[in-house]
Amino acid sequence: MSIKDGLADLLTTPGRVTIAGFTEVRDVERQMRSTLSKFGRYLDAFSPLVDRAQQLGELIDRLGPALDDLHALTETASRIAVSADSIASSAAGIEVSAKGIDQSAALIATHSETIGDALPTVERLTNIITPLESTVDRLGRLVDRIPGGKKTSA
Repeated sequence: MSIKDGLADLLTTPGRVTIAGFTEVRDVERQMRSTLSKFGRYLDAFSPLVDRAQQLGELIDRLGPALDDLHALTETASRIAVSADSIASSAAGIEVSAKGIDQSAALIATHSETIGDALPTVERLTNIITPLESTVDRLGRLVDRIPGGKKTSA
């Protein structure tokens, strides 16, 4: 009798166990215990894999927002690079302007001595011209009184 037949006989006719059937049932029990023991070892070996898979799932969950942050950072870095180029161009323009200002300052410094030297002469001319203005006004009034002279409207 095979194990299958013995097990079927045992299950279909309760209370009827023969020596041969008992031996077969013991064999089935041993086989099942051995299989369950192996299955338990497989589960024990598989357990760390399940733990690792759970850890991997948690890492993947955290990776999504990190990738979003990374994407935002790369976009920001790109905008900063564009701004840096613009700033560099502006700095070059400022440098050119600064050189022009330096040149103008050098010219002013050079000519300031000449202007300073001319100041006393200008003051003397002003002192001479001021009295002449009133003389010219009086002379103009005198010419207006001469008969036949043109009268100016005041």
